[in-house]
Amino acid sequence: MSKNNLVILVALEKEVSQKDIPLEVYLRYTGVGKINAAITAIETILEFNSDLEIVNIGTCGSAVHPYGTVLSCTQFKQMDMDATAAGLELGTTPFSDYAPIIEFGDSTATPVLCGSQDKFETEIPNTVDCIEMEAFAIALACKKYDVPFRAYKVVSDQGGNQGHDAWLKFLEDDMPFVINEIKELL
Repeated sequence: MSKNNLVILVALEKEVSQKDIPLEVYLRYTGVGKINAAITAIETILEFNSDLEIVNIGTCGSAVHPYGTVLSCTQFKQMDMDATAAGLELGTTPFSDYAPIIEFGDSTATPVLCGSQDKFETEIPNTVDCIEMEAFAIALACKKYDVPFRAYKVVSDQGGNQGHDAWLKFLEDDMPFVINEIKELL
């Protein structure tokens, strides 16, 4: 199935600006967090009548991959929902048909697991390749509406007490160079 419109969803203009992407590609800012990302993803799907492919670009923290690495994520894990008191696995939403991990992309490729939680994490778990705040919500919307989805996350920090400051420094100093690598993947 061929899609006509490529739409990039990114949380903040500090991560990607319109000048950074090809003119024929649409760009939408979601704002920070899963709720904002889900709203923007669904609005975008409705606007383009599902005639699109969504690409999420953003920064992430990682305890597994080095600073500056561009990750092509293939699995997206819900890390906020905690219904373990009801006997459910962490990340499982009660009474939902959706699994806590959503898969997109080449199933034969090495999986890259992107954990999403709405928390500035200082202790990044090594049980996921990276952690960020929007990709799971966008992946879930795309899965629900059968829209092709890709996500590219750039490791901006390894957490710790300097995580937020390292992220801000990365956006200013390094993201302008990394975006060229991501453009090649579009």
